[in-house]
Amino acid sequence: AKNWGVEFEVRKNLGFLSSRLASLSVMSNYTYVNSNVIIGQQQLSVVTSVERPLVGQSKNVFNGTVQYEIPRWGVEARTLVNFVGRRITDVGAFGLPDIHEDGYPSLDFYLSKRFLGEAKKLELKFSGENLINQQIRFNQGSNPYWYYNQGRTFSVGVAYTIF
Repeated sequence: AKNWGVEFEVRKNLGFLSSRLASLSVMSNYTYVNSNVIIGQQQLSVVTSVERPLVGQSKNVFNGTVQYEIPRWGVEARTLVNFVGRRITDVGAFGLPDIHEDGYPSLDFYLSKRFLGEAKKLELKFSGENLINQQIRFNQGSNPYWYYNQGRTFSVGVAYTIF
């Protein structure tokens, strides 16, 4: 197997554009990976193809975050976007094609507020995960294989820092 790729990452506070944006930051990274697995001819009695991408490896992965923070008020809000590209989940065997998971985006949100004096020892948190709830689809060759929705997750929490 051979993998090669590149990854780019950017992290920047937007205060350089205007003092009003000093509480706003953006972060993102993008990864491109080209993977190639070559199977020996002796395995052809089982696997369908002698050359394919690595199982579970997407060519394209993107993560992006926008964060808003006001430390003196104890407020932090974050929105996260993620995209995972198409990838093989199961190697084809006995003449059947590989099973691929289609690429899909996801969107998460996080909000927290700290209370109780300078130390702000009490924290209330709220998060929502997988807000898009994109259907995750699998295909074997050009035929649908199966699909599902992960569902959205919401949580509320309270934390108290003792020290």
